[in-house]
Amino acid sequence: MVYYICKVRDNLIESEVFDMKYVTTKVRFEEMEKALARVFKKMDKIGATYTFEKLNEFVRNVPVYNVDHYEKIKYARPAEFVRVECVEFELDFDTYIVGDYRVGAVVERVDGNENLVYALDEAVDFNDYVHAELRCDHCNRKHTRNKTIVLIDNNTGNQVMVGKGCLNEFVGIGVENFAKYIEDVQEYINELEDSPVLYGGWTYHPCIEPKTYLAACIEIIADRGYYKELKYDAIDWMKKNTPAEKNLAEAETVIKYFKNLDPTDDFDNNAKIYLTEKKATTKANGYIAYAYIRYCKLVEREIEIAKRAEDRKKSQHVGNVGDKITVTGKPSVVTSWQTQWGYTTIYKIVDTNGNVYIWKTSNDLEAYEEDGTWVPANDMEEVTVKATIKEHNEYNGEKQTVITRCKVIGFKKVEPEKTETAENNVEDVTDCFDSIAELMNVEKQTVITRCKVIGFKKVEPEKTETAENNVEDVTDCFDSIAELMNVWDA
Repeated sequence: MVYYICKVRDNLIESEVFDMKYVTTKVRFEEMEKALARVFKKMDKIGATYTFEKLNEFVRNVPVYNVDHYEKIKYARPAEFVRVECVEFELDFDTYIVGDYRVGAVVERVDGNENLVYALDEAVDFNDYVHAELRCDHCNRKHTRNKTIVLIDNNTGNQVMVGKGCLNEFVGIGVENFAKYIEDVQEYINELEDSPVLYGGWTYHPCIEPKTYLAACIEIIADRGYYKELKYDAIDWMKKNTPAEKNLAEAETVIKYFKNLDPTDDFDNNAKIYLTEKKATTKANGYIAYAYIRYCKLVEREIEIAKRAEDRKKSQHVGNVGDKITVTGKPSVVTSWQTQWGYTTIYKIVDTNGNVYIWKTSNDLEAYEEDGTWVPANDMEEVTVKATIKEHNEYNGEKQTVITRCKVIGFKKVEPEKTETAENNVEDVTDCFDSIAELMNVEKQTVITRCKVIGFKKVEPEKTETAENNVEDVTDCFDSIAELMNVWDA
């Protein structure tokens, strides 16, 4: 059986004999898939079986051509490579058996004594038919033939050549149809092998390189933070800018991190697939755009987990079982649950040396201030208790001293955050208005209400000029003008 696998060579995606697997661009695969569907539908009617399956998708750097289809001239673009979305697929045909025979090969005359051989069975050696004279072992008529079918006897293994016209009488019409369908498939494969990768995306989906795309996202995040439209803006940004080397290095770090990550949710899993190019990125991708933020959170969580693990190592068992001890440390509530006898609570106290004390009780770890104010464990900065050691155990690598019969003998309350009083707020507002009034040169005003008049003073009328005074002023004005113009007053 003939097998193929494709590779990039001389700016073309071409085939090599290897396995019954092919590699082509995704665009070509989708076109061929539609065309082969029509052929496979016909093969189903005659009972022929086959295998056609998409195995894998990946991205490959492929050089491209400009092609003049009228002049059949290829204009190479040797310096230009594009990231192309490719598909690996398998195409195989099971042996077609009719009666006592199965189809072994289709032989087609080309020129002179040279033939095309489509081997369909491993028992056929194509060398036996490359230069063979096309004949029909059924009718034995001597005339020029363009195509014959090689049939293999299932019982003896003997191979016979039968002309297309005699197939009906020899084994049945189905064989001729099967041979024709195999030729159709082979034509599609030949077109696949000879078709160049054309410039302009006609035969490929251009892909986005995750590293550069992620670096662009990191650069924008550093400037503006993360936002919903980042995945689109990063693509536009890449058209005009080039990411800085430090951001490219950071992107490489993020990709390596996700490559070695064991995902715990669907986002991490999908981000890993896109970042490692197990699936091509052909458009704006939210997984890659958010990957840096997710990476920072995961690293921060790992640091926190490592810190907790380190803190757990500090804890040591204290005293002996039955000892009465006094413990001072930071209290907290681990968990609580309701039972038929009430609530059971687990308290945890960590002393200054990092030693951990556990108290499981149905009582409350509480205290009261001098004025009777109740203070629960979560409101305590520090607590001092007298207790009895019940046992020593270990949980998640942390040594714990389990205590019982606890009694609070001292505590330090968590200092509340300082808040502004209403009086201070009023003063601040007043000061604010004073500053605004000064800046705007606006008179400050006091708003009053419930007014009652108890006295008044009448406004004095303004003094007005008489007509006589006005005439004198006008005369004086003309005298002054005359002096300035050196004109004698007649």
